[in-house]
Amino acid sequence: MIVIPAIDVEAGRVVTRVHGEPGTGLRELGRPSDWARTWTQAGARRLHVVDLDAAGRSGTNRPIVLELARDSRVPLQAGGGIRSTEEAEEVLGLGAERVIVASRAWQDAEWRAEVVRRLGGRVAFSLDVNNGILRLRGWTIDGPTLHEALEMARGSGVRHLVLTDIAREGTGEGPDLGLVERIRREFPGELQVAGGVASRAELRRLASAGVAGVIVGRALYDGTLPHEIVGEDF
Repeated sequence: MIVIPAIDVEAGRVVTRVHGEPGTGLRELGRPSDWARTWTQAGARRLHVVDLDAAGRSGTNRPIVLELARDSRVPLQAGGGIRSTEEAEEVLGLGAERVIVASRAWQDAEWRAEVVRRLGGRVAFSLDVNNGILRLRGWTIDGPTLHEALEMARGSGVRHLVLTDIAREGTGEGPDLGLVERIRREFPGELQVAGGVASRAELRRLASAGVAGVIVGRALYDGTLPHEIVGEDF
């Protein structure tokens, strides 16, 4: 299992949020390209980039996402506001290894099947979960239950899921291992996890639970976890 630095972009700058709420967490952390360089130099094997404005339909940072995809020296996965196969292919075409889709994947069965058929292992579905319910459109509306979403994922043939536990996001309170273990039991593909991870012990527990990668934001940016941890195996 690896640690994947999160580069969450809002109004052109890197931020962190608590429970996904705009205006919370760490603000004005600097330029995404500078942080991409920092994490790569620290040994990161993968970067996780999200356009928060596009996810919430309040704007776009697409040029920045495309720049990072083009220039990254390590595999990069990108999400936030990707709602068509053409948008996904644009990001992949510039160098991203994988795209992450959310809202439309859970609302449009025909497109869900199409995007998996077209992109195969280069697409991941995002499970943004709060109290057993998926949150969509930048976490502003309710979607299907987790049980329903896992059925959809299995039926689509998607190979990768990215779980964000909204209740833990940006809090440093640690992951919900019960939630993680449930998804591992019900989904046969690769799982990445985000939300609340702030210690090596938590990383080791997630590795033991069969998680492939842990996406970490605030704990890296505020120094709770050292930068060098992005180069370690768990």
